[in-house]
Amino acid sequence: MGFRFAEVVGRYRLQVSNELRAFIEERFVEAAPSCDRDNVRSEALAEALAAELVIEADGTVSSRAGEQELYRVRVAHTEGELSELSFDKAPGLSVRLLFSAPNVLIAMQGDKPSMTFQRC
Repeated sequence: MGFRFAEVVGRYRLQVSNELRAFIEERFVEAAPSCDRDNVRSEALAEALAAELVIEADGTVSSRAGEQELYRVRVAHTEGELSELSFDKAPGLSVRLLFSAPNVLIAMQGDKPSMTFQRC
């Protein structure tokens, strides 16, 4: 599905899916000492529930969880039709954003499950 950059400018909230919850359990909770697992689970889920992606008209893309900014990058964009936005949020950590439906973005990055963001 093609889109114009101006169509995706806005603020998006992460939709915490069962797949993302399973990823949190496997990646973070199971790796924690058993006495810390409840705290690790609570903190990771709270961060996911507060996660937002913001795309600004000047090409700035930022990710935050509550007041904590996780990254801020500038993407190259054109006035023409796009199929996706791709950028490195850090060296070697690529993100692909797909505009899957009006007001819905899918973020794909490395070994993480795809994440759905709904426009706020």
